[in-house]
Amino acid sequence: MIRLTCPSCNQRLKAPDKAGGKKVRCPRCGRLLQIPQQTKQSDAMEYAGPTGELRLRNPPPGEPLHKPQVPPWDLPPVEPPQAQGPITGRRACPWPIDILLYPANMPGLINGLVFWVFSLLTMAAWHLQLLPGYTWLVFMSLDLVLVIGLFYYLAAVIRDSASGRTRAPDNVTTWQGLAEVCKDGLSIAAIIALAALPAFVYVMWTDRFDSVFWVLAGIGGWNLPMLIMAVVLLDLPSALNPGYWLAAMIWTLPVYTALVLFLAAGMGLVSVLVLAALRHGLFLLVPPLVYYILVILAHILGRFYFRFDKRIGWDV
Repeated sequence: MIRLTCPSCNQRLKAPDKAGGKKVRCPRCGRLLQIPQQTKQSDAMEYAGPTGELRLRNPPPGEPLHKPQVPPWDLPPVEPPQAQGPITGRRACPWPIDILLYPANMPGLINGLVFWVFSLLTMAAWHLQLLPGYTWLVFMSLDLVLVIGLFYYLAAVIRDSASGRTRAPDNVTTWQGLAEVCKDGLSIAAIIALAALPAFVYVMWTDRFDSVFWVLAGIGGWNLPMLIMAVVLLDLPSALNPGYWLAAMIWTLPVYTALVLFLAAGMGLVSVLVLAALRHGLFLLVPPLVYYILVILAHILGRFYFRFDKRIGWDV
């Protein structure tokens, strides 16, 4: 058995010996890890005698045959890893209340505040027109950054909920770089565009919103939750492979149908509340409202995988 520790969140992991050299994602923070090759200590070291020292059988050139033991008081201080309890997936409250409380922790509130402030900056750039002639370009650039950042955090929510956790993930201490942010955000944006593409092409070609348009839009909406799960938990090429998500839909058809209807109702609720807030001039409430509901929907999507991963069969 190979034992390793995630350098981002200190999650202790175990893997079978045959998995040495493979790459996996940490079930807690999602960081990509490489499992080290297993080596037998007896093949690399030998007992040196009553001093209790271990000597290398084949030391590198220039290295001594053995290193003297260092007294404990001369060792540098090592911070103990944070204790991580087992992930059971159990909720602290009844599930309807616990789902509504999902973003109600410090990481969830911080990300909501960042999204709200950045949304205000985007609206201010549009209304104040600080750069005449470039207002549209500035607005679209800020809006693109806002959407990619939101999609990145929603991907973290899905990945974290799929591992069984019941509170919003911390993407600050487990920061993996700008490249990972762009990868997750643009992957989800590409999948949404792909699902909407047939209906969009049809309405642009015919300029009609007839029954064919609604059928194409319904097919895209039906496939979208499974496609998003595939691109977040697997990768973009796997999400584009129908063999992954079509089989998962078939094996989970009754519960997946309920999931799609629930997510569609949630998106409808977002639209109704946003229109009501705009009608009453409550513009400042729109960003936190959208953030809160989308995070909850992403949590439910990840929780769906946690509950039915055996049927889905992706072996994530």
